[in-house]
Amino acid sequence: TVGPCWCPARQSVGARLLPTPAVEMWASAPEPDSFDGSYADATGAGENYVYRVRAAAADGTVRELTLISFGARASGEGWLRIEARGGSAVHYWPADDSEVPAAALAALAP
Repeated sequence: TVGPCWCPARQSVGARLLPTPAVEMWASAPEPDSFDGSYADATGAGENYVYRVRAAAADGTVRELTLISFGARASGEGWLRIEARGGSAVHYWPADDSEVPAAALAALAP
């Protein structure tokens, strides 16, 4: 649903502030139009897009994460290396296929 969508933003802030351990995880970049919601960014000039992604750790543990793409829709291309805290992707970066651990790839295979 497009519109006010502050719950994911609050969850993201909470994950950054609470002493939840960080876990490195990997996920396929979400498709641009697969977002669950959007809300105006802090400047009011753009939109932040909220995605739910299925991510896996190096040991193959799978978790669904909330990922917020700030200012633009996700690219839908390649992989993401994610710093996950609880159910939030607090930081994420593009990753090459070769960086994704075999157990994570196997866990995320269709």
